[in-house]
Amino acid sequence: MTTVDTPTRVAVLCDKKGAHAGVVAGYLKARGLSEVTWFSAGDADDLDEAVRHGSIDHVVVPELGHLMDAIWDGEILFDQWLSVGTRVSFVSSHAGNSTEADQATAELVFGSWQRWNRRHRRRQITAGAVLSAIALIAGFLMTLSLS
Repeated sequence: MTTVDTPTRVAVLCDKKGAHAGVVAGYLKARGLSEVTWFSAGDADDLDEAVRHGSIDHVVVPELGHLMDAIWDGEILFDQWLSVGTRVSFVSSHAGNSTEADQATAELVFGSWQRWNRRHRRRQITAGAVLSAIALIAGFLMTLSLS
């Protein structure tokens, strides 16, 4: 039985003319990654869609903060990236730490953010309910005072 390796489809989350572009290009060249698709930070939602639809299976990011910004802005659904096995590499890692450690860190930070976001949403719902009740009571009292 012969297995055929499918080429990894690589994308970069970095402005091609931005401050990190030179370092990212060097990183790509050093790893023989010549066929990549560049997405600026403003196009992170397009990258997310490409990853979730299977067009991209490896994403290169200048540093962890760039990825987390897109996640916190709701442009990247990282849990879905994890479920489809997307590999994420961080350029800042190639000088020292391993990219696997950075990906594991991203997964831990994302999990923590999800838990915080759930708690935050509950607080917002509670605050909204209390404010609505206060507004109803105030409206009722105003109606009584006008009668």
